[in-house]
Amino acid sequence: MAMTFELWRLVAVRDERRSTWELVGTFPNVKRARQHIAKLAGRHMVSPDEDTYWYEDNDGTHTFRIEATPVQVPPSP
Repeated sequence: MAMTFELWRLVAVRDERRSTWELVGTFPNVKRARQHIAKLAGRHMVSPDEDTYWYEDNDGTHTFRIEATPVQVPPSP
């Protein structure tokens, strides 16, 4: 099954179980998604956690997650 990888940025945390994420982009593989995080981080160090990636700059901490999603293939006629 073909997969695509969505890169999400944490926007707000409401409580321990609820948070708001925004879609940053869709990539063909995890490597490209990680490269995009590095590009956004610039000279700042990107740190991977179990399920997230984050970096800190003058604007605060930026947290990301990458999710694999199946690509919808149209049925053959």
